[in-house]
Parts: sequence; structure tokens; C-alpha cells
Amino acid sequence: MSKSSTKYGSILNDKTSTNTKITVKIGGTATSFDKGIWAHATSDLYYDLRNFSEYDYFYAYLGLNTTSTARNGVTFVISTSNDGQDWTEKYRAPVSPNQNAVECRVPIEGARYLRLYVNDNGANGYRNGDVFKKWLWLFLIHTLH
Repeated sequence: MSKSSTKYGSILNDKTSTNTKITVKIGGTATSFDKGIWAHATSDLYYDLRNFSEYDYFYAYLGLNTTSTARNGVTFVISTSNDGQDWTEKYRAPVSPNQNAVECRVPIEGARYLRLYVNDNGANGYRNGDVFKKWLWLFLIHTLH
């Protein structure tokens, strides 16, 4: 599946758009990661899981990069599918700026596809028209048996 997209900029592996490590709050402390996925909201990422059938779970920290100024925060949604067309929502979490990243564990056993979606919560509708930094988000992919 190659229909991954982001509303602004590029989807990046292992770094932010300023070429720095992805950093989110965990337990109140800024924590940087060598591996992860970074993109502006609103974004949609799709993964073909057919070569990963030995894994039962998708495990991730979901959060805003510590440099984010997203006033409305974002909402993360994780879904699975067997055909790439019909999706079943497995996890949903709103995240606000300066909030700790949320930890999720989503069952993927038997699923063929995984969708990672983040919504910008309508923040482009600010009445004052300020130019502001787009929000950043992170999915760190770890698997558990």
C-alpha cells in the first residue's frame, strides 16, 4: 500500500523536519528517540503487515514533538484491515501540547494492513490567521509477541 500522505511537508523516518531527533515527553521528561516516524498532521500512514504475521501486537508511543505549538493538539487513530478498504478502529487517543506521549498496544494478529492516522483537530480554522508551527507526531514501532 503506497497511499500514505501528509497535509504538509514529508513523512520522515528517524528525524524531524529540522533534522533533529524525535523528542516527546515520557513521564514528564523530554525523551529523544533514534527511531521513529515524524509527520505534520493531518497525516495517514499505511503499512502492509503480510510479511509480519508472526507479530501479535503493534506497540507505540504517540505524542507531539516537544517543539510543537499545536494549540488544539491532535487525535491519533490506529485501525486494521484485511483488504485495505474496510478499516476497524482499534485505538483512539487525543494528545495536547506539553502532554506526555501516550503508550498504546494494539492487537494486529490476523490483520493484513495497519493504518496510522493523526487528525489536526481543525486547527487551521483559527480566526486570528496566525502563522504557527504545524504539529508534529510520532509513532515508534515496537512489536511484542
